[in-house]
Amino acid sequence: MKSIRATILTGFTLLVLLTNGLGLLGSYLVAKEEQQALVDASLAQRARVMLRLMEEYPSVGDKNLVDWAVAALVRLGMDQEPDWALSDATMEGNQTMWVQVWINGRCYAPFDDALCDPDNSLTLYDSGFGTQAFAGETWRTFSVYSVHQNAWVQTAFPKSIASDLLAQRMREAWGMQMLILTPLTLLFSALIVAMALRPLRDLAGKVGDDKETLPSPESVNSELKPIVTELRALRQRAVEMRQQQTRLGNLMAQRCQAQVDGVTMAISEGPMGQRRARFHLEKLERQLLQARLWLLLSRPGEPEAHQLDLYRKASLSVARHYGLARRRGSRLVLRGMDRGLLVRIPEVAARALLDALIDNALRFSPPDSEVLVSLRRGSDGRAWLTVSDSGPGLTPQQWAQAPDLSQAEAWYRTGLGLGIVSTVANRFGVQVELGRSELYGGAKFRLGFVVEPQAQYESTATPVEALATVPSQSEPVI
Repeated sequence: MKSIRATILTGFTLLVLLTNGLGLLGSYLVAKEEQQALVDASLAQRARVMLRLMEEYPSVGDKNLVDWAVAALVRLGMDQEPDWALSDATMEGNQTMWVQVWINGRCYAPFDDALCDPDNSLTLYDSGFGTQAFAGETWRTFSVYSVHQNAWVQTAFPKSIASDLLAQRMREAWGMQMLILTPLTLLFSALIVAMALRPLRDLAGKVGDDKETLPSPESVNSELKPIVTELRALRQRAVEMRQQQTRLGNLMAQRCQAQVDGVTMAISEGPMGQRRARFHLEKLERQLLQARLWLLLSRPGEPEAHQLDLYRKASLSVARHYGLARRRGSRLVLRGMDRGLLVRIPEVAARALLDALIDNALRFSPPDSEVLVSLRRGSDGRAWLTVSDSGPGLTPQQWAQAPDLSQAEAWYRTGLGLGIVSTVANRFGVQVELGRSELYGGAKFRLGFVVEPQAQYESTATPVEALATVPSQSEPVI
């Protein structure tokens, strides 16, 4: 399909040609009518004035009569108008107004001071207007008869000079035509642009409604082809993403339901099933946390984040992993005296991040080992949380291959712990440093959080929130 630019340029070109052609034709018709009326009126006026002067001559005569009438005509100033001065029409380059007089059948040329040249003079027709060839020109003539003097007066005007008058009148008429054509040109220009941009408006309507089918790239203008191609690809990816999110939601719901069924069966077994019920409850808690994190990460825009006490969150995460550490025969230690380090991050993201780090450290450390969680305020003002273990460590390649959990398909992969750490850190501006622990020989994660001002927190926190930020003496610190 033709491009929008070519459509507009073609429309404007045709519009300019049409409006200018109409303007030229209109000005020509107007100027032609006015020019013809001006020439005829001037010819008739001069002929009648000269005839009137001849009738006022005291006696009947011939050449003297003509000379007297012409002299009177000059005295009246009727030969002084531009391009209308009387002259000798037989002289080349001096052909303007011409007069001939017939008296008693004899022709007089006043400016020749003699009789007319039979081979180079106007031909007398009946009274009125006419056109004839004379002195190498085409002339417009007018003849009038005097009964008193028995004389004919004939005036003539060359059409070459009349063409100059026509051009002048056309220029004047052109301005008047533009007063009408300019608004019409602007109106039609707006219509041309509107018609050329109609495919863009149609496309905008289809893009805004997901139920509308996008046109194929071959059926749109050339400027819109890459846009339509990309929009179709984006819409297809959006459909696939929604399908993946639906499958993932169903999968998470099924997993949670399976743990709920396990708890129900364990409770039905009585005291013997309590241990298994706690196991299913712990798994259910982790799966619900993952579901909440997925909902947070899949939400567009920046989620609302409140200030959190990082030491308190680390203490609670250590407490939650106390049972896992005992089962594996490991020691889980929390160190750091920097309390009240406030960070701004969603609660579910902070909990998922800390749980993933501690859980990975315990699961990949050998039995009867130690996992250290420490919290310190760095010289750069950040709150640095360090998790060290004695496991096999982590290579930069493994860290680079961590799944991006902001994409639904990444949740189907194994090893979500690293994916949670990487995705949450990238999403909420947590600085991550990966290395090897000098104390234990395993992996060492250092997470840098931006610390919020304490005064701002104290001025905006409610009494309940302020109490919640202070670690309880009954909370276990391992």
